Amino acid sequence: MNQIRSTGSALLFAGLTLGVLPGCRAPTAPEFEAFVQTTQPVYGIPTGSSMFRFEASVINSLDDTIILDSANRDLGSLEKWVSGAWRLAYSPVYTDQGRIPVYLGPGQTRQLQVWLNLIKAPNTYPTFKYDIPGTYRGVYRFERAGSFMEVYSNPFELRWAK
Repeated sequence: MNQIRSTGSALLFAGLTLGVLPGCRAPTAPEFEAFVQTTQPVYGIPTGSSMFRFEASVINSLDDTIILDSANRDLGSLEKWVSGAWRLAYSPVYTDQGRIPVYLGPGQTRQLQVWLNLIKAPNTYPTFKYDIPGTYRGVYRFERAGSFMEVYSNPFELRWAK
């Protein structure tokens, strides 16, 4: 898997995002030429919810096209900041119903929606591997030039709504 690094805008956004998360000591996301930015730095999950949706935007700063999935199946996993390191916390399950590609050209942006299963019950998958409140980043998989690349989102916080 290729990690594409560079432009300062991802680092700038991640730094600004962490600045509004008081007490958050997680490092900023690596810089990427294509990157994902959540619509909010903090998401409040209503107590008792079985599913939760958050939104993000993928921004293509590359000089060529990347390919996304039209059904929003680009999130490969969520990582949680635990004990000073990013740890795998959640891996969605997607059924293979055929992939309809979405071509995202240089300079283009696309909104992504991600649904998370919050139910912890026997024979239920996917589930969170840690208690839900905390700092996360999304690990997205996009196709570029016939291979897949991983792109990290900015860090964001999930917490129970009051």
